[in-house]
Amino acid sequence: MFSVLSSRAGCGAGGRCLAGPWPTPLAFVHRPYELTAEAVIVASGRIASGDLRRHHLALVLGTIVRNAPITRATVAAQTGLTRSTVSGLTADLLDGGLVRDIGAGPGTATGRPGQRLVPDPAGPVGIGLQIETDGVGGCLVDLSGHAGARRWRRADLDGAGPAAVAAVAGPVLGELLLAAAAGDRPAAGIVAGLPGEPDDRLAALLAAEADAVGAGGIGLSVRCGVTLAAGAEPAVPGLSVFVGGRSETGVVLLHDGRTGDGDAATRFGHLPVRGGRARCHCGRRGCVTAETRPAGVGSGSGTAGGSGTRGGSGPGAGSGPGAGSGPGAGSGPGAGSGPGAGSGTAGGSGTRGGPGPGAGSGAGSGPGAEAGTGAGAAGAPELRRAGRALGRALAGFAAPLDPARVVLGGRFGTADDAFVAAVAAELARHGIDPDRLRRGTLGPDAVMRGAGAAAVAALVADPGRWLAD
Repeated sequence: MFSVLSSRAGCGAGGRCLAGPWPTPLAFVHRPYELTAEAVIVASGRIASGDLRRHHLALVLGTIVRNAPITRATVAAQTGLTRSTVSGLTADLLDGGLVRDIGAGPGTATGRPGQRLVPDPAGPVGIGLQIETDGVGGCLVDLSGHAGARRWRRADLDGAGPAAVAAVAGPVLGELLLAAAAGDRPAAGIVAGLPGEPDDRLAALLAAEADAVGAGGIGLSVRCGVTLAAGAEPAVPGLSVFVGGRSETGVVLLHDGRTGDGDAATRFGHLPVRGGRARCHCGRRGCVTAETRPAGVGSGSGTAGGSGTRGGSGPGAGSGPGAGSGPGAGSGPGAGSGPGAGSGTAGGSGTRGGPGPGAGSGAGSGPGAEAGTGAGAAGAPELRRAGRALGRALAGFAAPLDPARVVLGGRFGTADDAFVAAVAAELARHGIDPDRLRRGTLGPDAVMRGAGAAAVAALVADPGRWLAD
């Protein structure tokens, strides 16, 4: 029977499943949403004036987004356009609510400082959705890449079909649209990240849910979640390897922070670990994903922790790793009490569930709020064993590439130090300097943030189309 969130689903931009064995690690990355200004120009011997203007608008807006705050003179110098052309184009971007003039910067000895430009903080936003086997979350991301309102709705979607997934995603999407409307911010697009293979039927059903909540006409796409998460992390010069995920575990290869051609290796999580015995949701034992899920591994971060009955974030939402949901969500010794009290590895106290010592145990809400006991209960030996399992599997992928950086993202980014140290030691045994290993900066909601960034990337690549609508 068809299953969007099947435990055996692979991931590929073209719908190709990578089940392995893999001939070379270089074949497993794909470009999630990288769009360039040149992509909007029709490939021909001559460029129409309208296409040239769209190209220049994209060039200017992209330069501002990447280098803000920046003056018009600096934009001209970096793009090679004349100052008068840049002034005209930025005027259009200002009128369209894509750019804001924040005034002059510090003075210099050579003359009057120029007016600085930044992406408009009240401008359009992208809506990013994160679909996992235990729920659906989402957030708003602005043109600068900053994440705003977040929502999370818990649901058992393991093995669920597209209709069930879309039914849970619809209310989350509706709440995010209301949050955008409350700030008078138009939605530039909607991107949903999946742990498995994107499916056209799910995309169609999500589009129908979007229509039902008033998002008709807004572009929507479904993409590979682990690749979106990797692309959302800060760019690292040179070659880097990202490993992460929540429902699944995938590996992505990045060049200067960008993915290349090919496919992401989401089947990485189902490589067998020698001596592994944990049962995986795919039905087998010893898969990487199962062996790296002891209590405490990735059970942190309540950045999208739920509150109330909707499982979203907002007043009274628990804060700190493993933030709980609902009134009196705290449980276990030392867990907080009161509406939205945090539970999990850093359970809080008081009405807002702030972090504190003596964390209790129990299930949290939101990406990364794993159910179960804390890292202390799992024990350092179990965490080290899980870290060695990931390190051995990852070394087979990364060691031949000699990456400048290895990033532990998703649930691994909030894992216990004992786990991370074991991963580093195993990589060192295979020739990768432990200093190259880093935790991801975005935590378990990296997929939704990457999806939101992907949604606004299309606008940045072609602002002329946005301004014409």
